[in-house]
Order: sequence, then C-alpha cells, then structure tokens
Amino acid sequence: VRVEILNQRTGVMQKIYMTCLAALSSYLEWLFGMTFYIL
Repeated sequence: VRVEILNQRTGVMQKIYMTCLAALSSYLEWLFGMTFYIL
C-alpha cells in the first residue's frame, strides 16, 4: 500500500513538473518572440 501511494505521488509530481516545463518553454518562446519583434 505504501509503495502505491509513493508511486501515485511521484506521478503527480511528474505531471506538475511537465506542466511547469511546458509553461516555462512557451513563456520563453513568447519572450524571445517579443524581444525580436521589438528589435
């Protein structure tokens, strides 16, 4: 039972990590886009 809970928690952390990574990459893309647009 304990291992299952740990696996579930790891899965949730991975989802959060992937979501943050995707948001960060899209934000950086937007930032670079705006920078080049201004230049």
